[in-house]
Amino acid sequence: MAPSKGDRFLTDAVDPLGEARRHLAASRHASAEAASRAFLAHHPDDSEALHILGAALIGLQRPGEAVVALQTAQRAAPADTDLSYKLGLALYLDGRHNEAIPVFRELLARAPTNPRAHFRVGLIHHQNADFERAAVCYRRALALDPTLTAAQDCLDAAQSGLFFGAGSGFQGAHAPARQVFLSAAVHARRGASAPLRILEIGSYMGSSALTWAHAIDRFTDKGGSILCVDPWASGPMYAFDDEMNLLMTRSDGAYQAFQRNTQRAPRSVVITHRRGLSHDILPSLPDSSFDIVYIDGSHYHDDVAADIREGLRLVCDSGFLCGDDLELQGGDCDLDYARGKPRADFISDPRSGLLFHPGVTVAVHDILGPVSAYNGFWIMARTAAGYAPVDLADSEGLLPPHWPRRLVEELRQRFKTSGELRQVHG
Repeated sequence: MAPSKGDRFLTDAVDPLGEARRHLAASRHASAEAASRAFLAHHPDDSEALHILGAALIGLQRPGEAVVALQTAQRAAPADTDLSYKLGLALYLDGRHNEAIPVFRELLARAPTNPRAHFRVGLIHHQNADFERAAVCYRRALALDPTLTAAQDCLDAAQSGLFFGAGSGFQGAHAPARQVFLSAAVHARRGASAPLRILEIGSYMGSSALTWAHAIDRFTDKGGSILCVDPWASGPMYAFDDEMNLLMTRSDGAYQAFQRNTQRAPRSVVITHRRGLSHDILPSLPDSSFDIVYIDGSHYHDDVAADIREGLRLVCDSGFLCGDDLELQGGDCDLDYARGKPRADFISDPRSGLLFHPGVTVAVHDILGPVSAYNGFWIMARTAAGYAPVDLADSEGLLPPHWPRRLVEELRQRFKTSGELRQVHG
């Protein structure tokens, strides 16, 4: 008997399902989607292929489509706990928390020792500002898997009534030392005769705003104010973590987290905000109206350059113009290559082999030239003769008190022996 079309398909040299598994294991999500769909064209009800497709769609930040595939797969394989977890995750990432909770709870009824499911339920409670129930879930997850650092980070935040995300999505965790140098800039301006005025361009969930606020409270006796400018919208400016980007930009999650978190600022500091793009908002602000202007918004060259030019106008005499994400200065990279990537976010430099933000590098280089930089945090002082480097070696820093304990401890150990600052508190 001649083989059917489907049988002939499976005896081809390439096995689409096996290929889909390999692509998914290597996080090649687009290829995994294509291979699983090729298999499903001949076997539309295959639960494993649907499972792979759903997982690939989660990786591609298309959770709504993933839900459809995973729900179909679950009907064929209701006892598959990993499949149930993926379905709950897809619902969670799609912002459908009321539907995700029963999926996770049903999963935990069958597999009560699944730490990831406890963690996800905790995140849902956390985002709903139910910190007590969130903490219970995080503790259960940690009891089952003490190495789940994301759960410990979130537990620390929940106990403080804060939310900044988890794991690689924790704002600033990719370069934690920058927060300490940021606070040292406040210490260097502690002699200002009036309350310190800070403009922050790019705030996301408010982690750096709180660092500024705690530093003002610690190092000055006059208090201060912080104006935060951010669109709080989805886009590449939040691409440091795909899952957190997807999650926090749905249902205004990042904006809500910012509002909640900044309410925890010290009373000596007033944090206000204006929601919108910096090129729309900054021109309306008066000249020389800030002691510190901090640029941490879009990484694209034209946006960074526009923010720097506005910052030059907005910073007061002897004030600081500073920013984030300067991993390489113009003289340390292939500058011609960087100039050819004005709309690139985070890429590898062919000269040094290091990852960097080419838009930031080129904009800073062309407008300011070489700048004083500390682990990616750059800073210059406005003087009568122009802009001059800032030496922070004799300044004091602050370990961000709102950060997870493990990150604070890493910073403590680093600055204990590095000698980069005179003293670090906290």
